[in-house]
Amino acid sequence: MIEVLIGLAGGLLIGSTGIGSGSLIAPLLILAGYSPATAVGAGLVSLVLSKATATELHRQMGHLPWRSAAPLVTGGLLGVALTWLGIRLVGHLHLGFETVVKAALGVGLLLVAATLLIPRKPLARQDSWDRLIGHPALLFALGAAVAIVVALTSAGAGGLLIPALLVITRWEPTELAAVSNFYGVAVGASSIFVYLAHNSLNLPLIAWVLLGLLPGVVLGTRLSRLISRPWLARGAGLVAGYLGCVLLLSRS
Repeated sequence: MIEVLIGLAGGLLIGSTGIGSGSLIAPLLILAGYSPATAVGAGLVSLVLSKATATELHRQMGHLPWRSAAPLVTGGLLGVALTWLGIRLVGHLHLGFETVVKAALGVGLLLVAATLLIPRKPLARQDSWDRLIGHPALLFALGAAVAIVVALTSAGAGGLLIPALLVITRWEPTELAAVSNFYGVAVGASSIFVYLAHNSLNLPLIAWVLLGLLPGVVLGTRLSRLISRPWLARGAGLVAGYLGCVLLLSRS
């Protein structure tokens, strides 16, 4: 079935680059005919399960800086709460939940594409900036901002968060991966309740997607040793940008 193939494609991308749950699975499900909220709900479940596995592996290897990551994750939970309140407000303005989710997903995909495709030059370190590196308030604000994108789109926990953390922290690559996965689990799991409230979790669909996703993650992890990760990231950026434009320009 097409849902299994979509899950497999997302799993391959997640295993190879850490990106793919929202950047590929959700938009492809929408293009396959599922409603935006149902597609994003399936993407969030895929996000949580795939990143929970990675988080546990990183925890066992001692990669997760718990105390340093706490402000980021706390900000993320606040961002989900703000998203919930924003959706309630949108409902009072008579804007459909599905319309908001679809538009947010299109914009979120373009943001992910920009972070993956636009070259970044190393920043010249200044004393004033050095004092802000890793500051809890900065991490809190970043966590809240990215969580709004994740809650509405299931995208951004890797594609938006990691590039930003590269700028505002001095965490090692293993720590960045561990924190991104842990953040994705916390924010993704809390965001699922938004879609439960709107009856947008299609359990049979999620089961079919996971049937392809889980072996895809395993295979993608193995292939990551053979394929250039920068080129994979660029490819993911192009796909995310294309799908974002398709969603924003489509009428249905």
